[in-house]
Amino acid sequence: MEVWVRNRGPAPPPRGGRGRHGAYPGPGPSRRGAPYCCGQVRRAGEEGGRRRGGGGGGREGIARGSPCRGDGGPCGAVRMGSCEEPSLGQVHEKRSSGLSALCAHAKGGLCAESRGMGLCHFLPGGSSASEGWDMIDRRESCTGQIPMTYLSYFAYVLEEWIAVEYLKKYFFHIVIISVTISAILVFFIVPLTILFFIYLTNVLLIIYQRNGEVKADPLSDVWDSARKTVASFWDIYARIWHGYELHGVENLPEGPGIVVYYHGAIPIDYLYFLSRLFLWKKRLCLSVADHFVFRLPGLKLLLEVTGVMPGTREECLSALKNGHLVSISPGGVREALFSDESYQLMWGNRKGFAQVALDAKVPIIPMYTQNVREGYRMFKERRFFRQLYESTRLPFTPPYGGLPVKFRTYIGEPIPYDPNITTDELVEKTKTAVQALIKKHQTIPGSIWKALLDRFDKHCKTN
Repeated sequence: MEVWVRNRGPAPPPRGGRGRHGAYPGPGPSRRGAPYCCGQVRRAGEEGGRRRGGGGGGREGIARGSPCRGDGGPCGAVRMGSCEEPSLGQVHEKRSSGLSALCAHAKGGLCAESRGMGLCHFLPGGSSASEGWDMIDRRESCTGQIPMTYLSYFAYVLEEWIAVEYLKKYFFHIVIISVTISAILVFFIVPLTILFFIYLTNVLLIIYQRNGEVKADPLSDVWDSARKTVASFWDIYARIWHGYELHGVENLPEGPGIVVYYHGAIPIDYLYFLSRLFLWKKRLCLSVADHFVFRLPGLKLLLEVTGVMPGTREECLSALKNGHLVSISPGGVREALFSDESYQLMWGNRKGFAQVALDAKVPIIPMYTQNVREGYRMFKERRFFRQLYESTRLPFTPPYGGLPVKFRTYIGEPIPYDPNITTDELVEKTKTAVQALIKKHQTIPGSIWKALLDRFDKHCKTN
């Protein structure tokens, strides 16, 4: 292989101050680079440089007896065995003694060929003279040094293209910026992935509807096969990422009822509950969602098939009379945004669920998911975001996290219908039941480290 190289610095003298072709002259007076080629270690002498008026890389500057007829050219590049001036780094083929050799120069490098063996060696410009000539004396083959040669050439290209000297100067700042960007991606990648899977689920349902020409009511049994596919996907995700467990399914009534649960930063735990319940009991639990959910584009079919509804009093009563379970989180988006690892309920003055339960004469079933706040969190409350939500009713604070903590959903004992109880009393009774589940199964304040260790704990927290 013939290689064009660019030598930018004086080569170190060989041992004893002498090379293969006599005394090693000093550096030229004006040129930074000098021609070298495999087989001969050549340096333009001072005499040739003076004859050209300081051009140490010209024809006259090549030591006497050199077979290389070339000129270093304006860029100091010299081709092995020829003197035509090509582009920097262009590689040609050179065969010597029946062996192929590859040579490449980094900045200030030297490639010398062992006499009569067709073997090449790389001498970095930063190496000392003794180290460089030790490499040559060891007669390491060029084929054995290809990784070293390419890495050196790559380092040279990087230095020329991206200004390594500036990278060295601002290395600390680059590290800080890179770590910050990586942290942002880590914090938000899982919530964004969940959002992507939700939209992907909706797309699959649309494909199912169009291919099967399904025109039946989304809540009918015609959609059960599609629901099973969707539920299986989310159940697998729950098992792998959060080791999800569901306890207390036996507390759910066979008939209608209202499930009241604590709302995490992302209600992914509730999605796990719906999937597991459908796979185990082939039962659909209708969900009351905030109005902003129905403003999200591209989710209409998914919301209809999974039974998500705005939650007016009439709709809830109709679903309960049809024998469905209806779930609601009285804290809603406010609880999702502004509750924290203390797991404080933020129900405010909401008592509509209790009135619906009394009107429909159905029980209320409390539910809570362990470590839901350790898996996904919100940024600490700021007055601006709180006022913004209260005025717009839109969640502007993004969730972060997505750590693979242990999720366990606990369904408590139902609160039976009592005609003698008032709405306010039923609200307080339900709140007490949910808080009791939190106190029983959750460490307060929540700990991410402990929630991660719970993945390896086979026993449920009972105290």
